[in-house]
Amino acid sequence: MGGVTCPFCTVFLVASSVTFAAEDLTVLSALPGEPASGAMLEVYLKQQAYAAIDRRKEAFEKLKSQAACRVWQEERRAFFLRQIGGLPERTPLNPKIVGTLKGEGYRVENILFESRPEFHVTANLYLPLTPAPWPGVIVPCGHSHDGKAAGGYQRICILLARHGMAAMCYDPVGQGERYQMLDLTRERTHFENAPHVPVPHPNVRCLCTDEHTTMGLSCLLLGSNVAQYRIWDGMRAIDYLQSRSDIQADKIGCTGNSGGGTLTAYLMALDDRIVAAAPVCYLTSFRRLIDTSGPQDAEQNIFGQLAFGMDEADYLTMRAPRPTLICAGTRDVTFDISRSRRASRDARSRRATRLRHPAARSRRALVAPLAARHRQADPRGQLAPRSAHRRTIARTQQRRLDGQTIAMHPRRPSAADDGRTLGVSDQCGVRGETEDATRRLLEETLCRRKTPRKGTFSAASNVTATRFTNWS
Repeated sequence: MGGVTCPFCTVFLVASSVTFAAEDLTVLSALPGEPASGAMLEVYLKQQAYAAIDRRKEAFEKLKSQAACRVWQEERRAFFLRQIGGLPERTPLNPKIVGTLKGEGYRVENILFESRPEFHVTANLYLPLTPAPWPGVIVPCGHSHDGKAAGGYQRICILLARHGMAAMCYDPVGQGERYQMLDLTRERTHFENAPHVPVPHPNVRCLCTDEHTTMGLSCLLLGSNVAQYRIWDGMRAIDYLQSRSDIQADKIGCTGNSGGGTLTAYLMALDDRIVAAAPVCYLTSFRRLIDTSGPQDAEQNIFGQLAFGMDEADYLTMRAPRPTLICAGTRDVTFDISRSRRASRDARSRRATRLRHPAARSRRALVAPLAARHRQADPRGQLAPRSAHRRTIARTQQRRLDGQTIAMHPRRPSAADDGRTLGVSDQCGVRGETEDATRRLLEETLCRRKTPRKGTFSAASNVTATRFTNWS
């Protein structure tokens, strides 16, 4: 019997499968005006997020004194640092000037320094031709695959140098000369799916946004965030500027666009040495992001922010009372300008009238002065409001541009073909440094445990190790 087939059973099963496939097995049908059942979890999570945002707004409205605002600042700064795993100790920078370039009205030094031991940062320092010392500005990169060599970042640095300010643009980890995930077989699968993105180097494996998120997963397992690496690189860049005799250590500014605007917001909120800041195409509101584009890279998601009661506008609160300029694009579909305006109005008017900060004699509140300037930008927010941008930085840093003609930006940076410190292939000796730093953090974490589980290190370390199997 076991070897005999039943034609009737076969026909029945086939017919049944066809019948079931044609039937509608939906249990919950969407009601008029209600979301489909498949979106229930998304809707539920959004409701939780909206409730947290409303609680934060209600708590912020209750701030009526300077002391209460100071507590608000300190609580959010402490929370932010805790969520990214704190900051490491300062170690020797071991800086090197590995090359120089000459441009029209400026010159460039190609810099290599260590933000952590054996954790190298590649940077270009644009210097004026006027007598030193000069104010210094750090320019964190957005998500450009060629990092500091991108034309937009060269232009702003050239403009700052031509106006008497030293500008330092450095590669973020996972971009430019600091790609961590190389593919020596040169398959470039990720870039084939994004034909509009130029491949920065034949050995680069994937998009920089994918690198950031992949590295972020390893950090999450250790209670950290890839934002810590990005922030610490920026702080050590300031350390380097202040170590130079030709830079005015008490006149440090910071500005960046898009992802660089994210880092500008982080740095200006955490580092009191930044006396003037201009985040570009970033500051909006979490509610707007939830309703539109959703989350971005790993470094742009600080876990627990909403539940704790922290919105993007709080980076302004954490920074107060130092000067800040918000730059926003009228057609930026990700970082909406209406929410940028709202953050600006809230910071300017409410704190001036209710908190009565001693530095505010009129409308200048704890953020003094704060202005929202904008111009039309393309949908990705690539076009920065240059005139207002550089005027504000320059006035704060030098206070000598009133009435002077602003130099026009070059259509093509003269250093466009030489903007890198070293080629990516020459940097193979320092690839995988994020993996090494994460492994060290893992070892330190396990050492703090009294009785670590057997095999914990080998299992967890594989999370970072599997990404780099093509490097041999």
